[in-house]
Amino acid sequence: MKNATTRALSALRQGLKEDPRIVELDRLDAELSSYPEILSLSAKMKEAGERYYELTKTKGNEDEETRLAQHELYLAKKALDEAPEAMEYRNQYAVVRRLYAEIDGILFGPFRPGRGDCHA
Repeated sequence: MKNATTRALSALRQGLKEDPRIVELDRLDAELSSYPEILSLSAKMKEAGERYYELTKTKGNEDEETRLAQHELYLAKKALDEAPEAMEYRNQYAVVRRLYAEIDGILFGPFRPGRGDCHA
C-alpha cells in the first residue's frame, strides 16, 4: 500500500506541475518580478506588515499607533492589489486556489468530522 500511495502522490505532483492553470500562475509570478513598481509596492507592504506586527506585540491592538499602522498596512496592500500588473495574477491565483481546494476535499474530506465515514 505504501508503494501505491507513493506512486499516486508522485503522479499527482507531476500532474499539478504540468497543469496549465498552475503553469500560467508561475508565468505570471515570474512576470510580476520584472516590474519595479510591483517590487516597490511589495516591499512597502512587507515593511508596513512588519511594523504593524511589532506594534501589536509591544503596544497591543487597541493602541492608536497600532491602529494607524494597521491602516497603513491596509493601504499598502490595497495599492499592491489594485496595481494593473497584479490583477491578472490575482485572478489566476483564485483559479489555482479553487483547484487546490477541490483536491483537498477529495483527499481529506472523508477524514473531516461530519463529512464521511472515516474520522481521524
